[in-house]
Amino acid sequence: MTRQRMTREERKQETRRHLQDAGARIFAQFGFYGASVDKIAAEAGYTKGGFYAHFDSKESLFLTLFEQQLHAEVASMKEHAQQPMTLEAFVSFLVHGFESDLEESRTWDMLKMEFILYAMREESVRAPFADMILRMVGSLTDDVKPLLAQHDDAVLTPEALIWAIVSLESGMAIYRYILGDSLPVSVFEQSVCALTKPYAQ
Repeated sequence: MTRQRMTREERKQETRRHLQDAGARIFAQFGFYGASVDKIAAEAGYTKGGFYAHFDSKESLFLTLFEQQLHAEVASMKEHAQQPMTLEAFVSFLVHGFESDLEESRTWDMLKMEFILYAMREESVRAPFADMILRMVGSLTDDVKPLLAQHDDAVLTPEALIWAIVSLESGMAIYRYILGDSLPVSVFEQSVCALTKPYAQ
């Protein structure tokens, strides 16, 4: 069977995917600071000119990969939220995700930490980075609101609760990578339960 020739747009999208895949491998191997446009282009089999035809910089490529990661995380949450969910099930989902994702997400989490430090210094990437995080928190807040609707007297608003959980998860992940089992997962579970207790039935 003769393979149908790709259109110009299809070739463009394929090249972009190759660059994204190569970028993910190079970032994982060398870290954000150690990665370079030269390394990413060479890994993908393109010239630097080919790279710049699709991305302005390694920062813009990283932001694209970061957004894909956020979408995957939010999609996983939405998939569970579409099922009949109670607040107890939501907490269980968070705890299970925290425990199982630590090793799976180790490389990505280290890259994210590197980029956070970079964004704190570089105003040019701070705004788009912040926008992605705000959209993620907003989406998660919308999903959790129905679970909290009956608890108008709770101390935290739904958005504040999500910020607290996201911050707790990120902070404890960092320390658990360093401390290992000296910081048991049960501490995260106890903390999330304490945060969500005012909303319990």
